[in-house]
Amino acid sequence: MDTDKNVNNAPKTAGTDKQKSLLSVDALTVSISNKTVLNNLSFELKQPGITAIIGPNGAGKSTLLRTLAGDLSPSAGTMLFLSEALAKWNKKELAQRLSVLPQVSQLNFPFLVEDVVALSRMPHATGKKFDTSVVEHVLDRMDLLVLHDKPYTHLSGGEKQRVHIARVIAQTISDDVHRTRLLLLDEPTSALDIEHQHSLMRWLKELKNNTCSTLMVMHDFNLAAQYADTLISISDGRIAAVGPPQDVLTPDHLKHVFNVRATVIEHPVTRRPVVLAH
Repeated sequence: MDTDKNVNNAPKTAGTDKQKSLLSVDALTVSISNKTVLNNLSFELKQPGITAIIGPNGAGKSTLLRTLAGDLSPSAGTMLFLSEALAKWNKKELAQRLSVLPQVSQLNFPFLVEDVVALSRMPHATGKKFDTSVVEHVLDRMDLLVLHDKPYTHLSGGEKQRVHIARVIAQTISDDVHRTRLLLLDEPTSALDIEHQHSLMRWLKELKNNTCSTLMVMHDFNLAAQYADTLISISDGRIAAVGPPQDVLTPDHLKHVFNVRATVIEHPVTRRPVVLAH
């Protein structure tokens, strides 16, 4: 299968998703324990695309994703998904369109790998045959088929991460091939080896061609630069820059936000920026 649309056997119509902004955040402020973590943060995502959030430790990256996911309540500001306030969405309908990978995924029960991924199909009513094909598809894409009947607790850290990524992506696969979807991923590549990092990023690139966008926290500048359409740089809870990788990953910006001296060159194949810290 090339992309998740191939698991669909009963395509439906798209409605008016294409006319709506994917995600709009305006003047978002979030405070935790009387400390302002996000301060008047605003941006808009057009669909489809891959957007990487970069920034120093403690800048507010994970707080932003947790707020969008509904785990934290904003002190001020608005968050719209497909032009409707996130808080007003029906939870089941939202779960079919928006899926979240937290920075740390806790699971201490010896469920089989395929059963962990299958749990993601609960928001849908697409039937056992379709759901089974979805699970097989995502296990294949994350190189997990050989581990499908292995207890989750017996896996390595990287294997567990791949299981959760498969689960999160499987949650949004629909029998409507045009349904707009959004993945919120917090450091999805952190535990992966280089092969699986690039395999995942290539898959996310394919998914964006099938109305599935990604907003992800990343620390690897060069991986983000190679695959992301847009970078959002956050510093001290505020947006420091938004734009294509070549506009954000400049020596001046890297020095100002990350306090690192770097040379930025053009990749000889991709023509994307490559950051060489020194």
